[in-house]
Amino acid sequence: MNGITEQSPSASGSWCVFVKLDDTHGVKFYSSEDIRDRAMALQQAAYDVMCGPRVYGKCEMGWLDSWKTPNRWTEIPSMVFGYVTELVTLEPFSEVEYKCTRNKFLLNKISVHDINKRLNIGHTIGGNAVRYDFDPFFI
Repeated sequence: MNGITEQSPSASGSWCVFVKLDDTHGVKFYSSEDIRDRAMALQQAAYDVMCGPRVYGKCEMGWLDSWKTPNRWTEIPSMVFGYVTELVTLEPFSEVEYKCTRNKFLLNKISVHDINKRLNIGHTIGGNAVRYDFDPFFI
């Protein structure tokens, strides 16, 4: 991951640092392999039922001092552990679309904890409504 030098502008999160790679992919970085692996497994399970963005490979690298530390981290690690994911657009959902998406998640046993029309849900580039926050501590 030699090309990663800065965090994407909308990358503040509670548990991960998100870095946009290009127009279709980004990396979610976590403070430990265990947290990364649990979040990745949850996202893969959601992707398998069309409720999450596509998941690609794992990676790791050193922490960059230019990054903002996620607010749930208690210390800055020397290494961060990530996985590549499909990008999601972040436009707010209409009320009808939100209710349909929430029902899709419930039918597929995907947590609706911590989502609303403007939070933690979006659309893949192909237009599929998905959840993009897979915090392993609360889902």
